Amino acid sequence: MNRPMPKSDNLVALIDSLTPAEKKYFVQFTQLRSDDKSYMKLYTAVLNNGGYNAEKLSKQLNKTKANLAHEKQYLIENILKALRNYHDKQGEIELYNTMSDALLLKERRINLLTLNKYKKAESLARQYGKYEIEWRMLFERRLFATRFYSDREFIIQAEEMMARMQQLINRLGDFQSLQQFYLKVESDYRTNAHARGEEEISKASAMLNDPVLKRHSNEPLFKYFQLDAESTLNQRLLNDKPAIDNMRSCLKLAEKYPEQLSIDSYYYFTTLHGYLVTLLFAGKFKEFENRIKKIQTRDYHKLPFNHTYLDKTLDAHYYYYYLILYNFLLAMPSPPLQKIKSFLAALDENYEHIIGEFPAEYAVLLPHYACGICFVLKDYNGALRWNRRVIDESGTHDRHEVLSIARIVTLILHAEMKNYSILPFLATSAKRYLIKQNFFSNVEKTTLSFLTRLPQLHSNTEVKKAYRELFSMYKELEQTREGEYHLRTFKYRLWAQRNM
Repeated sequence: MNRPMPKSDNLVALIDSLTPAEKKYFVQFTQLRSDDKSYMKLYTAVLNNGGYNAEKLSKQLNKTKANLAHEKQYLIENILKALRNYHDKQGEIELYNTMSDALLLKERRINLLTLNKYKKAESLARQYGKYEIEWRMLFERRLFATRFYSDREFIIQAEEMMARMQQLINRLGDFQSLQQFYLKVESDYRTNAHARGEEEISKASAMLNDPVLKRHSNEPLFKYFQLDAESTLNQRLLNDKPAIDNMRSCLKLAEKYPEQLSIDSYYYFTTLHGYLVTLLFAGKFKEFENRIKKIQTRDYHKLPFNHTYLDKTLDAHYYYYYLILYNFLLAMPSPPLQKIKSFLAALDENYEHIIGEFPAEYAVLLPHYACGICFVLKDYNGALRWNRRVIDESGTHDRHEVLSIARIVTLILHAEMKNYSILPFLATSAKRYLIKQNFFSNVEKTTLSFLTRLPQLHSNTEVKKAYRELFSMYKELEQTREGEYHLRTFKYRLWAQRNM
């Protein structure tokens, strides 16, 4: 049975995101207003209840559901107004507030103040790399120029503005080309996280040498998109070292120019998350631990955005990161076995709560990595239980590669538990699914072929010989890029080696 993803109420999510200082300001902000304050009763009720239940709240506040829905929307709008006021000097909020000021003044024909606001908005847009807004502000200022300059001054001003507008048009063209390229890179990544097959590998390699990535720019936003695209392409091609270098540079830019890059808590998290995961898969465990220590001290609180979301999300993702880390540590001498077992037990006990904090595409990876740990520990019943959770998540996301791996893992686990009689049926079903999902490389073909004939082997000698042959085939397949990728998706070589 598929687990439905929890749907957070918008009002509850908004109130949860408020810092103590923002909550205090919101109460003060509403006290200064002369409107009906009944929406504050709803605010207090949601704050105290920790949730939004229309049935209970309508009785508690003595309102119809229709009136409650209207009041809810009014409360959301007032919280947003208060936040705009509270953060009126922060980054892009100041830019858009200044543009609103210019529009209000323009409609009232207060021309000199309007011109000053356009100049300020133009300066802020340049500061934050918003070329299209800077161009628009220049255009509006040029229209106003005839009213405030002498003929000679106007000619000089107009020429300067026209030159700048042409520069911006060129920059916008470059940036739009990069954005289109970036979206294509992201689309390919979401289809297949790693390039599979010669066609995909050739395409990703060609994109890595695209002129748009070689174009020099000192502007942080342009450079950030270039590095992010390069990192994604290098990850798809299993180029771990350059991928780490790219992600490290992205993170430095995000921390140095958060306002110019319009970095909020969500985009900072995605950059940080990509960096941490890339470190883990490249085996850079010391650098990973150093960054985790910095995160635990909340060093990112110095960055100019709301940290509530980031604190909550990073706390939940520790399980994700350490599942990956422990999968790698188990392959090393003297792994911390008791620590790993305790960690898995805690995850199992709190699974439903923890998984609710994850987007669906990441949630499915928790049981996937937990299954891998149980497999290494030879806890095949535990591995089967975690693998079942992967398959149960199938209706909540489109991570078909993870579901494809889970089909193969099911067979391997039953083989380890000597449930040979069901292998032929499971193999036929898995083959159909893998072909449908275009996840049927030589690794999967070889594995399914082996598992199909395993029940026909009658002696331990035959079984061990077959596993030795399977291990040799895996070593041969590892020499190709496609084989290397597919062998990374599960512990195939460990499985064969154990039974040789």
